[in-house]
Amino acid sequence: MLSIDGTNITLTRGDTAYITLPILQSDGETPYEFEEGDEVRLQVRSSAITSDTETELIFSGNISISDGVPIWHITTENSTINCGSYVWDVELITAAGEVCTYNSGKLKITKEVTI
Repeated sequence: MLSIDGTNITLTRGDTAYITLPILQSDGETPYEFEEGDEVRLQVRSSAITSDTETELIFSGNISISDGVPIWHITTENSTINCGSYVWDVELITAAGEVCTYNSGKLKITKEVTI
């Protein structure tokens, strides 16, 4: 089962999901227009990184763009991790090399009943 509350995502362990992750201009309303060479990257970690700690990387990957909208495909391989709470964020790396972090939140993997 998938549920989304703002940027917090709850997913049953082993399930798959497709989640749209809109990237907006600085005005907070206008969608970003992707250019050739732009890349959108996602990381899920055990906790947020602070200036003096490195946290365990759970999984990462590129986000596909469909009709100008980034889509995060959570695969069974990604969600078959220990039940618990994780943090995620999405970065836009522009063709010019600028890095901007958009969208972040919590990913909670819950217990499954069926196997």
